[in-house]
Amino acid sequence: MMLPKFSAHSSISICGPGRRIDRSLFAPLAKTSKYQKLFSTTKAKTIIAQRCSISTSGTSIPCPLNHGKFLARHTKSKECSLLPVDERSAIGESNYADSHVNSKRHFIERRRYLSIFSEAIKQNRDKYWHNESFMKDSSPEEKDRWLKNILNDEASFRQNGVDGHYVFHESGLQIDSTAFLFVLKAWSSSNLNTAPQRCEEIISRMERIHAAAKAYQEDWNVTNNSNLKNERNENDVQKFVFHLQPTVECYNEVIRAWSNAKNPIVARAERWLDTMRRNRDYINELQKRMKGNVEGNYTQSNINEERYVDCAAIPNTESYNLFLSIVSKGHVKKTLLLRDNADKARYLLQEMIDIHKESGDDIAQPNTDSFNYVLRAITRSRSDVELTTKLMATLRLMESLQRESDNPDNAVVKPNTMTYCMAIDAFGISAYQKAFSSQKRKHFNENKVLPKTASEDDDFINEADPFKEIERAESILKYMHDLNSFGNVDVIPNNVAYNTIISAYSRISSEKYPDAPMQAESVLRRMIELSDKEIESAVAPDTRSYNTVIRCWANAKQNKSGIRAEWWLRKMWQDCEMSGVVPDVNTYNSVILAFLNIGQPVEAENLLKELLDMDRNNELRPNSESFALVIRAWMKYIKSEKENDVVQGCKNASKWLLTLLDKEDESQGYTTSPEVFSQMIQGIEFATRKSGDKTLLGIALEIFSKLQSSRHHLDAISYKCLLQIGNRTLTGPSNRKGRNKFNHTVIASCCEDGLLSKDFMSVLSNTSFQKNLGTGELRAIGEKYFSNWPLPNNWHRNVKPHHFVPSKKDCAIFLSQQSQD
Repeated sequence: MMLPKFSAHSSISICGPGRRIDRSLFAPLAKTSKYQKLFSTTKAKTIIAQRCSISTSGTSIPCPLNHGKFLARHTKSKECSLLPVDERSAIGESNYADSHVNSKRHFIERRRYLSIFSEAIKQNRDKYWHNESFMKDSSPEEKDRWLKNILNDEASFRQNGVDGHYVFHESGLQIDSTAFLFVLKAWSSSNLNTAPQRCEEIISRMERIHAAAKAYQEDWNVTNNSNLKNERNENDVQKFVFHLQPTVECYNEVIRAWSNAKNPIVARAERWLDTMRRNRDYINELQKRMKGNVEGNYTQSNINEERYVDCAAIPNTESYNLFLSIVSKGHVKKTLLLRDNADKARYLLQEMIDIHKESGDDIAQPNTDSFNYVLRAITRSRSDVELTTKLMATLRLMESLQRESDNPDNAVVKPNTMTYCMAIDAFGISAYQKAFSSQKRKHFNENKVLPKTASEDDDFINEADPFKEIERAESILKYMHDLNSFGNVDVIPNNVAYNTIISAYSRISSEKYPDAPMQAESVLRRMIELSDKEIESAVAPDTRSYNTVIRCWANAKQNKSGIRAEWWLRKMWQDCEMSGVVPDVNTYNSVILAFLNIGQPVEAENLLKELLDMDRNNELRPNSESFALVIRAWMKYIKSEKENDVVQGCKNASKWLLTLLDKEDESQGYTTSPEVFSQMIQGIEFATRKSGDKTLLGIALEIFSKLQSSRHHLDAISYKCLLQIGNRTLTGPSNRKGRNKFNHTVIASCCEDGLLSKDFMSVLSNTSFQKNLGTGELRAIGEKYFSNWPLPNNWHRNVKPHHFVPSKKDCAIFLSQQSQD
């Protein structure tokens, strides 16, 4: 749409609602037909808008002409001046006032200003944001606002259909990639949840601004006449566009933000790495194309291609390492995704090696961290049967690159302590895989799923011997000692390596492998012996070393497991003054677990009491797991085949659960889980099979009421167990009235909570249950709740999965047995 003709002092709004600029600044241009046509275009609006910064609130905002020295004061007509304060003083206040009257003089002064400003650009290339102390203590949000202020909020221009990027050289806005990098670094190092998304928004805007700058440069080279070229310096325009080019450091900060995120998204980080990889591929194509041009045959397109080769961002070693750190974190839970991440890491590592060999430069040369990230990605894929094969192939490649270097002792790629520790961990994982597969094979044979022959089974067990894998892990540890003894300071056999081997024994420790705890103990004793030597102080055992040995005994489930676990606990207290290693709550929990697994709840309870005593002295306090383990120990005691005092066991378990609930209410950092309540109610239900004491019903009702009033949801199993507990303890004619009231209350509450399940109906249809109730009670229940089909949907709305919902057949069975009685 053509703009209307205007006088020298007319003001029109082109910057959005409530924004007006003094059109008289451009009055001289409007008098010529050539520029009248120019002002009728949308591009003219962009130029004018970029020459002026206007705040509708009347406050000062940074002017793009002078980086923060905004000159205009708003009047009621919201007109503003274009020239900065410094330029006013240079021209003179009187001359400046006359320039509004004399349009010709104003035009001359403007040309003079542009010439002066162009010289200032040449002489002052350093920006204030290049100073390291600039906004040093500011938050990422403050730095982000600073960048938006510099860019003058492009949203106001988009309201008029103009993508208002300040890329025109005459605007005086000397923004560069360093300003964007300054804000990107602030976000990437902040560890805020929104940091990755904000970094992506900034780099995307930077790409759009650079694209607009390139488009302007190309259009300026083609269309502008000689008069305009005199006002602009071509080299300055080129440098301006060059400094807006997103650099590899900018892209790296975006990838770093995803690397520091709690739940990084691999695909989002890979997008920015692929952007740089595409730049590199395109540059390779351009270089091949330019080799075919002889000197003197270059066109403007060839020159632009050379500029692209010089300034395009291509990935470097840091780019690859940041992305490899993301894929190697193992934050995903799906096995296939972990395996895909490991394969992707290996592929990128090989790409780095190929690039380094082909180009000969060190831009993307892999280093020790690159290989370690790949090894970590491989060890994260714990279900991969080829885990050790892939890891050893990568490790051998790493060692071969070290040998091929000119100076192997100071090579860029050189295995270190972390490298060999991950190799040890890989063989520990493989040992667990073989132990699990052996137990699975035994389970199949016992159920006659697979044919079983003596020779076949022996071959399978020998092939799946997990101790052989741990022996290979120990050979790597010995190799670490040898390398260190020969003067390799990068490889130090430390307690991490030893703890990894102990963990390998702990993984396979079970009733099938009873020797695993003793092997773990031998490794720990070796650590204690080596720690006495000063040269081997790095292998001094820590709390984790002792905890893993204790957990190994707990997993073994041997008769002496509890005694051995507690022995190591007492030894830690005995040697803590000299070693500095003190037991923690996990140490006590591991010992409690050892007693739990062999059915000794009293010993487990004594350890919890010991923790509570230390908590009173502010030494060591139990956690929620400590209480849960003791409750489980009493539940295991109740369910054992021995003739135990099940009533007392339920009382003890209930006591510790109520204690945990009290501590949770006091906000002491304790918390309960729905599994603890469910285990308690199921344990009491099991106890009623041995004893019909009414005390059990009282305990069950108390626990059930606590569950109802807690933050946890009820489940169908709890209702089923409660119904069984009540009808096993309220037996005989003397309890008929109480039993009838109890059953109606439980059934009504179950239906109201939407937890009427198939199992609940099976309890009602059970023969022993119906004999205990009698015909009258059964008929009353049937007529009130189950006489009409279908049952209301809200009665089973919370039953999951759907096949646990009672069917018409379930109701028919209950009603038929009731009629037979």
